[in-house]
Amino acid sequence: MTPVTRTVLAALGFVLFVAGLLYRLPRCERMDQQMFRAWHRALRGGQALFRVLWPLGTLVGGLAFVILVWLAGYRRAAAGVVLAYLLTVAVERGIKNYAQRPRPFRVWPEVQMGQPKEPQDASFPSGDALRIWLVAWVSVAFLPLGWAWLPLTLAVLVSLGRIALGVHYPCDVLAGSGLGWLAAALALALAYGLG
Repeated sequence: MTPVTRTVLAALGFVLFVAGLLYRLPRCERMDQQMFRAWHRALRGGQALFRVLWPLGTLVGGLAFVILVWLAGYRRAAAGVVLAYLLTVAVERGIKNYAQRPRPFRVWPEVQMGQPKEPQDASFPSGDALRIWLVAWVSVAFLPLGWAWLPLTLAVLVSLGRIALGVHYPCDVLAGSGLGWLAAALALALAYGLG
């Protein structure tokens, strides 16, 4: 992945993160809640699929990816992913602690939490979206061009799954995805060198 491509990836990640932050505006928060309720209802039928894909966005899924990259011989890439993840997860944790946005299943009585493990932290931003997009974009850099669709499709499905399973609002997912794109740009810069 070229330096220009990594820069575009980082810029788009920043835009996604800022778009997610818009929920802090009262009108945007109402729209975010309305979108959540509509998407949650529409996606509920796919909960079985989303539960199967759920581990891909977890810390365990991220660690499995790093181990695979390491074993495949891409040691700098694996180290870059770990360093970028540690940095962005520190940012994500800080934002969660500051924002303290309650999860949708805790706010809306009609929303059932559908993922295998109940999250205990705040909703904004989505750490699962951060992890899956970091993994997806780093995968794209190392897969043959014709296979790029696979990790990106999985990242979209895992991200939508967080809404379907009742644990995140759309703005949470946007912001987490943006952090994942930023983390991927940093990981790839560390893997390929900054030049």
